[in-house]
Amino acid sequence: MSVWRSEEQEFSTNRERYWVDDKGRNCFMVYARALRIAWSGNRRQWRWYTERENNSDVLVEVAELLRAYWLEVHGVFETGYLTPGTKYEVSYVIKMKESSSGWDDKVDFSLTLPQNPTRGLNINKTDLKQISRDDWISIRVDEFTSGQSGKMDFMLRQPGRLKTGLVIKGVTIRPTT
Repeated sequence: MSVWRSEEQEFSTNRERYWVDDKGRNCFMVYARALRIAWSGNRRQWRWYTERENNSDVLVEVAELLRAYWLEVHGVFETGYLTPGTKYEVSYVIKMKESSSGWDDKVDFSLTLPQNPTRGLNINKTDLKQISRDDWISIRVDEFTSGQSGKMDFMLRQPGRLKTGLVIKGVTIRPTT
């Protein structure tokens, strides 16, 4: 994670993006390259390519699942960068290719906070088979109020069945309202 200076209003790399919303609160995007994606180095299972960020000239790398039986995408973020006392939501930004398959089982999304290490046991199960195809969407993992500094962990996981067609842009961490 890069270190942001408080006077910066926006900062972006191929691994992360930082910006300040209209109420002066810190917002973040952790791009796919900064996430630990199981088997993402295997070209038979994952394909990396660039896409233009919304309304921007910035190109970001996204990861497309070509085929896998085990899906696990894990990320870590330092909560000390968040605006204190602000209610945040953590969401995976994904899309499903029109040709995607193998999504009959729900996907587990979890969040573990430094002040509550057992919170990750509360898993959000989401049916990706039902979402629209070829459009970026945000899948909410959980929300929390920023406070104690430390490492926050978030994960997306689905073991078992052969699956294809998931594209991962990254994870947003932004105020809820």
